[in-house]
Amino acid sequence: MSNNEPLLDDEFNEPIERKIYSARIIRIFSIVFSPIFGGVLFFINLQEAGKLKEGFKILITFLGMAIISRMQTPSSAIILGINFMGGYTLSYLIYPTYFNNVNQQYKKPWKPIIVAILVSLPFAIMTFKALQNGAM
Repeated sequence: MSNNEPLLDDEFNEPIERKIYSARIIRIFSIVFSPIFGGVLFFINLQEAGKLKEGFKILITFLGMAIISRMQTPSSAIILGINFMGGYTLSYLIYPTYFNNVNQQYKKPWKPIIVAILVSLPFAIMTFKALQNGAM
């Protein structure tokens, strides 16, 4: 089945309406938070499309990329560059191979925004406190 063919409901032989996160939202999450967040959103999209195996491969790849990029204490410019590369890779190179943008319904990004903030906030607070105490 190519990515241009709609999924069909086996019982009624009608197209299944699936909502996914847009490439733009995935790119923004990758740049602002981390490619891990973009990878998770892309994984959710692949899960919606029934492509769980591919989703795990992409998620593991971006998780590994994030771990390797943070092994040393890189500058914020390097981290931002890695985030841009991850966002670009997900949204412009990988996304179009699985999803076309024709007649696609998109999920609202509010739930992932709240989750990303809740996950990132403790790390931001710990970093801020460490900077205040001169630990970094």
